[in-house]
Order: sequence, then structure tokens, then C-alpha cells
Amino acid sequence: MRLRTNWQLPTIPSSLV
Repeated sequence: MRLRTNWQLPTIPSSLV
């Protein structure tokens, strides 16, 4: 669930990669 919030944050889009 926390991952969902991470991807929503445009602060670190690189993390999604």
C-alpha cells in the first residue's frame, strides 16, 4: 500500500523505474 503513495508522489519518479 505504501508503494501506491510513493508512485503518486512526483518527487521521486525514478523510484518507480
